[in-house]
Amino acid sequence: MASSRSRGDRRRRVLNEEARSQAGVTVAASNASTENAGDTPRYGAQANIENHPQVTDFVPRQRRTVVLLSTLLLVAATATALLVHFAPQVANKLPAVSAASISTQVAAGTIAWLSAAVLLVVAVYLRMIHMLRRHRVDDDKGRYRVWWWASAAMALLSFNSIAQLHTLATQAVASATGWSVTASAAEWWIAPTAIFGLWIGVRALLEMRESKCAFTTGLAAATCYIATCVVALGWTPELATPWIAAVAAVLPLVGHVFALATMMLFARHVVLDVQGLIETVVRKPKPALKISEQTAPEEPTEEKPLPREEPKPEVASTKSKNAAKKEKPATSQWVDGSEPEDYGDEKPRKLSKAERKRLRKQNANRRAA
Repeated sequence: MASSRSRGDRRRRVLNEEARSQAGVTVAASNASTENAGDTPRYGAQANIENHPQVTDFVPRQRRTVVLLSTLLLVAATATALLVHFAPQVANKLPAVSAASISTQVAAGTIAWLSAAVLLVVAVYLRMIHMLRRHRVDDDKGRYRVWWWASAAMALLSFNSIAQLHTLATQAVASATGWSVTASAAEWWIAPTAIFGLWIGVRALLEMRESKCAFTTGLAAATCYIATCVVALGWTPELATPWIAAVAAVLPLVGHVFALATMMLFARHVVLDVQGLIETVVRKPKPALKISEQTAPEEPTEEKPLPREEPKPEVASTKSKNAAKKEKPATSQWVDGSEPEDYGDEKPRKLSKAERKRLRKQNANRRAA
């Protein structure tokens, strides 16, 4: 019994010591956490900025993503067009609902919201293209600025899809001038929009020639915008009169959808081009202009001495004879009255009268001595 009690006491002591040590650890940890509360990170390493998604990560890398998104938007546009066209039939089945409210509120509101959202996304993609395109080394003419203007224009159109400022401006200008070609005076907003749109659209299409898919969808978007202007001016055939309201309501949205597909495809092309995953055709430099021999600058050359002309044999012989006549040896001249020395084959020259007289005097003096 005593041994069992001693064992129980030992276990109790061990448990008490473990509990005390654990309590001490927790107290120390709590004190350390309170002292270093400002230094303790609240987020993990995955929340650091290097792990955040970049802007270019939102550019689709596969064409099927663009096709799927465009198809969904076109289906929504088709549904709204059908709702506008069959508004009277829908209103008959709904009590206390008019066809005008269905077409102007439900369908028009849906089209305006989708148009504003799509145009805002287009503006974001255009800004992304501008951020990458401006670093291209072979663009020495500043062609990348067209993407900034296009982005600003799409952001303005996104706001106008909800506010409908062009209708207010048209009514104000038409009432101030008292002149309009059409009943709706649509030419007052079509003319400035067409001028600005052509300036941006043509330049953007020329930039997108490298991507055939983007260039094709861009032409489709331009076609839809031109058709929208034609319908707004009232230049439509009589056969399309029953569907003219639905087409006029949904045609701008269809153009916006094609514009979104164009920008997504071209943004994909630019991102892949930056990463070096697209083979581009290198333009050959223009050949240098040939400079004519007359206009070509003369290169400095070392002056070489001109060769001396050898004298003709006849002239050389005459000159040598004249020199021989003029130059005579000084020893052959007789100046002191003595007899000239014999030079071998040379014949003695005749003495002059003065020399003979002097010679005789010298002989007479010698005899007298």
